[in-house]
Amino acid sequence: MITLSNGTEIDFVASGGALGYDGNGLCWQKPFELIGLHDPGLFTIVLKTITLHPKCGNWEFGNPHHCIRLIKDGMVNAIGLTNPGIVFWKKYIVPRMNFSLKLIPSIYGEPHDIAEMCRKFNGLDFKAIEINASCPNVDKGIVGNNEKILESCRKAKNKSRHPIILKVSVLHDIYKVIKLTEDIVEAYSINSVPWSYVFPEHESPLRELGGGGVSGKAAQKINWDLAKKIISLTDRPVVVPIWNFDDVYKAEEFGAKAFSFCTRFLLQPWAPTAIVRKCYSKIEDDW
Repeated sequence: MITLSNGTEIDFVASGGALGYDGNGLCWQKPFELIGLHDPGLFTIVLKTITLHPKCGNWEFGNPHHCIRLIKDGMVNAIGLTNPGIVFWKKYIVPRMNFSLKLIPSIYGEPHDIAEMCRKFNGLDFKAIEINASCPNVDKGIVGNNEKILESCRKAKNKSRHPIILKVSVLHDIYKVIKLTEDIVEAYSINSVPWSYVFPEHESPLRELGGGGVSGKAAQKINWDLAKKIISLTDRPVVVPIWNFDDVYKAEEFGAKAFSFCTRFLLQPWAPTAIVRKCYSKIEDDW
């Protein structure tokens, strides 16, 4: 378990906007919540990433197949951070959020954008802020720019009353990123993996959109190797992506402090709740 400076405890995470912009879940997830097979209260919920200004990305309403494809044990997407921007988000999406849940907004942008968004969050009861410095589906921007990552983390820390989590990926020189940011952020999370890293010998079905990022079990070995590197470099805790029940104990063995689901929520909305309930049940039995 991760305990942030404000006392928030994080063990299981719905990451990457798996439960939407507001944390209330996507349309096909709601029926499972109504019959008790999906319980959002079991998770710390990281909302879908937003930017200061609206961003079109690659998403086409009514045609998700354009930028999302299912693959064995996962998904590849090239959504490109499509979002309505923070003004629309605060006016129309924030009012329907359930702040009895543990909610964390995810943000992307230039350092001055990060600072402005963090300032706007100060009046809201979020548990932390995640800086997404690693989306594989956008132009470089902050991604791969260590100086911008450092500046973004510093500005976020200065402007925000919330703890800061940094989302990283295999796109980073992780040794340098950790050295620069570990005194500023309180935890690290891990993003999807570019298609070319996972399937170097196969062409992506989203090649026209840059290839996309792979998430789910298909990306797990690469992300676990990254998590192990981070854990070896810093005492800051890491949220590690998992797929099934046994992954919890395997990840604990190499030092994971919290565990995240993303694609599993999208493909099998009932599965993360079942896995977490099984974990808690086993803890009670052991006790």
